[in-house]
Amino acid sequence: MMKRIIIILFIIALSIFETSCQFWVTNKKEKHKTVVLEEPELDVEPLWNVNLIGRPKEVSILEDNFFYTIKGDFRYTTDIRKFQIIKINLDNPSEIIESQEFIGRESSKFLIIKDKLIIGTEDFDMIILDKNDLSLIKKQKVRHLVEGPVYEYKGNLYWENGAIRIKNENGEKVLQKKNVVKANLQDIIDCTAEIYEVEYLCDEFNGEAIVSMVLENGILYFLTYNPDQHKNEGVTYFVAWNLETNTKVWVNEITIEHFLAQGTIQIVGDKIYLLGNGRYCYDKKTGQELWHILQTEEDYKNEIIIRTETHIKDILYYDGKFYFTNEEFPGSGSLTGFPQENYKNLICINAEDGSYVWGDMYMFSISNDVVPCVYNDKIYVPGDKYLRVYESQTGKLIGVNKDYRGTGMDCIYQYKNILLTFINKRDHIDLVAIKAE
Repeated sequence: MMKRIIIILFIIALSIFETSCQFWVTNKKEKHKTVVLEEPELDVEPLWNVNLIGRPKEVSILEDNFFYTIKGDFRYTTDIRKFQIIKINLDNPSEIIESQEFIGRESSKFLIIKDKLIIGTEDFDMIILDKNDLSLIKKQKVRHLVEGPVYEYKGNLYWENGAIRIKNENGEKVLQKKNVVKANLQDIIDCTAEIYEVEYLCDEFNGEAIVSMVLENGILYFLTYNPDQHKNEGVTYFVAWNLETNTKVWVNEITIEHFLAQGTIQIVGDKIYLLGNGRYCYDKKTGQELWHILQTEEDYKNEIIIRTETHIKDILYYDGKFYFTNEEFPGSGSLTGFPQENYKNLICINAEDGSYVWGDMYMFSISNDVVPCVYNDKIYVPGDKYLRVYESQTGKLIGVNKDYRGTGMDCIYQYKNILLTFINKRDHIDLVAIKAE
C-alpha cells in the first residue's frame, strides 16, 4: 500500500512537467541543463467508442465477433453500486445488447459455456445469463465468493479461493482455508435453497490461498501458499491435479524467501511456466523442473531486475517470448537502493531459457497490471497514460499516442485488425476500438 501511495505522489509530481516533457539534471560542467524527452508520435485511427461510465474490473471476454463487458458506475460513492452486462457486435458496433441491472459489483471474470454467460459478484451471487440476448437464467447465492477466473470441465465449475471468504450459516463472512472450489452448473440452475453449497478439492494442500490457477484437458494446475510452514520463508506448492480421479499428478514445493507465491502460470506446448519473483520452467506432464532463474539482491545491483507482481493478471506469449508489465516506476531505485537503470516496467524474456531480451521504463506512465497485445509483430501497451507501440523482436519504440489514457489496469483485446481497450476520460471510462496497422 505504501509503495502505491509513493507511486501516485511521484506521478503527480511528474505530471507538473508533462506538457513540456522536460526535466532538469545537474552535472559538473553545466549546472542546469534542459533535457527534452522526445518520443515518436503515433497516429492512431479511432473507429468507435462506448461509454461504460465507470471502470469495470478485468472481466471482459471476446468470443467470435462479440465482446462482453460491464457497464456501471464504480467510482467512489456512497450510493448503491449497480452494473449491467453489455454485448457488442464488433462487425456492427451500433448493435449493443444490455442485460437487466444488477446490484453490487462483479468479482469474477466472465465464463462462456455453450449458450450461457456466467459471472460472480461481491455479494456472493453467481449470475447466469443467456449469452445471445443476455436474459437472466439464474441468480444464485453460493457459499464461497466467486472470484478470479472460473473454469468449466464436464459440467462442473472450478475457481480459486484467493479471497478465502465464505458465508457461514448465520450469513457472516469467515475465512475458509481450503483450496479449489467446485460447483455443478446445472445444480446451481436447479437450486431452490437460499445458498448453494459448494465442494472443496485438494485438502492435501490446505494452504492459505490459491494465487494462480489454470485448467487444461482435465488437469488443474495451481499455486497455493502456506505461511505457517518453513517459518518466515513460507512454502509454495505448485500442483497438477487430475479432476477425473481427484488425485494429484505431481507437486513441486518451492521454498523461497519473499517468493510468497507471487506469479502467474503459463502453458506453452509441453512446458508449463511459473513467472513471478523467479522464473521456472517444468515439463507439463511429469512436473520435472527444466530450469529456473532466481535473482538475488546482489544480482539486482548488476543486471535488469525481472519480476512480475502479485496482482499480475496475465502474460502475453508470442513467437517464443513472454511480454509482461509490473508496477516498477522511475522512482523504484530510490526506494530500494538498487540502480534505477536496472528497473523496467515493460519486459520481454525468452521462453526457451528465461533470459532477458529487452525492456523499457517509460517516464510518465506506470504499466501497473497491463496486459500487452500483439498485432503484425508490434506490441501494444495501454498504460495508465498513453498508448505505446514497440517492435516485438527488438523493443524499438515505434510511437506513443497521448490521446489514449488508460486506466492502469487494462487489457487490449484483438479482433481482426481492431484493438479494444479502456480509456480514461477523467469523468468516465470509454471502451474504444482502434485500428491496428
